[in-house]
Amino acid sequence: MGARVEPALREWREWLEYLAGWFEAYPLDLADIEDQWILWERAARNLILQVVDRTGCGSGWHGHCRQVLTWFLNRWGVAPDVARGLVDEAIG
Repeated sequence: MGARVEPALREWREWLEYLAGWFEAYPLDLADIEDQWILWERAARNLILQVVDRTGCGSGWHGHCRQVLTWFLNRWGVAPDVARGLVDEAIG
């Protein structure tokens, strides 16, 4: 079992680091969140495409997509209730 755990953890870490790069590519400014709608839409579209590519739309892709978009919004300090609404709209 240990022989499978280490590669899986490496793969997960690489995925998280990869996502962090995408997160930094779309910095949201909370002061102008309403004016940054296009930036949010671009970020959401590109992050959704990354999740789809990564998961192949297999089992659980929708939940992971929700998770990634929530992480992105959390990174930029978007309030949880606002983030939930944005994520629902993006993948609903």
